[in-house]
Amino acid sequence: MREEQVAASVLEQNWLSLYGDLNDLYSPKLEERLEWRRLTTFAPNRARPVHNWFYCAQAFSSELVNRLLELFSVSASHTVLDPFCGVGTTLLSCSEKGIRSIGCDIFPLFCFVTKVKCEANYDIEDLKKSVDVIVKTPTNVASEIPKHPLFHRAFSQRALKELLSYRDRILRIGDEKTRDFLLLALLSTVNDVSYIRKAGAHYRFINTNRTGVRHQYGKMKMQERSVVRAFKQKAYNMIGDLESRERNLSKYVFGDSDSAHYQVADVHITDARSMRFLESDTIDVVITSPPYLNRDNYVAQYKLELFLAPPPYGVKEFDEYRTLTFRTLRSHVEAKEQQAYKAGIRIKELDLLVDELRSRELSYRSIPEMVEGYFEDMAVVFGELSRVVKKGGKLAIIVGNVRFGGVHIPVDLLLARIAEDHGFDVEKIVVARYKMNSPQQMKRYGKVPVRESVVVFQK
Repeated sequence: MREEQVAASVLEQNWLSLYGDLNDLYSPKLEERLEWRRLTTFAPNRARPVHNWFYCAQAFSSELVNRLLELFSVSASHTVLDPFCGVGTTLLSCSEKGIRSIGCDIFPLFCFVTKVKCEANYDIEDLKKSVDVIVKTPTNVASEIPKHPLFHRAFSQRALKELLSYRDRILRIGDEKTRDFLLLALLSTVNDVSYIRKAGAHYRFINTNRTGVRHQYGKMKMQERSVVRAFKQKAYNMIGDLESRERNLSKYVFGDSDSAHYQVADVHITDARSMRFLESDTIDVVITSPPYLNRDNYVAQYKLELFLAPPPYGVKEFDEYRTLTFRTLRSHVEAKEQQAYKAGIRIKELDLLVDELRSRELSYRSIPEMVEGYFEDMAVVFGELSRVVKKGGKLAIIVGNVRFGGVHIPVDLLLARIAEDHGFDVEKIVVARYKMNSPQQMKRYGKVPVRESVVVFQK
């Protein structure tokens, strides 16, 4: 047996000594469905109209939502909630099936994306005319650069001038639906026309000598792309999706049912730890994926788009951005404890894991506090879900396990334990795929895969 395999075997034994009781309790409920391995990723959405309007690496696929809706026998008489709605995959999938859905997210930019994707009754001819007017107007008008230093390094001078000029013109459009639609088209081009790519916990520069973290993207040759060309192509692709949806929604989604109709989702910029906009016992099904406990700060990853979007979906000042980062769920080290949310959980296995983390050499000293805080925050979320979900209601929570300092954190099992304390029964834990660890983890602690799971509950 190779040395790294021996080391991995020893580590696995150590992990089981830390959470062996949890493993014994829930291992009978583990169910492998490795044919779902791509469904927990955004990859299938790249080929799905409307779903692909805004790329989000953290999102799951519409196909996974559709399978869960079928598993739970969801119909038009039910209400579906996604308390971490992100870019709206759950809500849009429900809208396309005529199912009422409600979503919220603390990140306002994602709520904007979801709102635009789930909107109905766009004036397609007006959209086409507006695109033509915007791209034919000269770009020699000076625009105020957003107040974040990254803008000076993320774009060429020409690209930044064009991007800001088109944004300012779009924001002057009177019709809200048209304005928001075209703004989303523009924001969706940021990744293509900038020097950066979203990767890891923040972002990476492409083949430049600008300040950033070295990464495989540094080997790519940057070919500057015209903003007007990227925007026009994106906008017309999106308009084409609307035209296709109008033609095919009734025939292919609703099965020519006269009673079915497209349901516009209800979206709120709200923290999942305090969903006071919802009355108690009103939700039939929850399909969601909370931020993974992997140190990825998605607010930081999408800071360019966030500063380009107008309030309430964007920010103008750096202090607003920093405050938002602090208030997010404690899945990354920049998030701070919020005194308004206290769960006071005490789980033996979690305490043992956190103590073990404190004895390890870690890339960030605050990782043990982050891990402890993440599960405390999720306990508050489950408290809210227990309040709003009807008796007999179903939940599907998509999560990924992680390793820090060689210590395996079984996120799925710990969340199952917390949910049971809030009145939910664990029906099964569907293992969709096994993921490898970071190169640093594998080099030092061996190649030990961790689960990505869909945990299914019933109240």
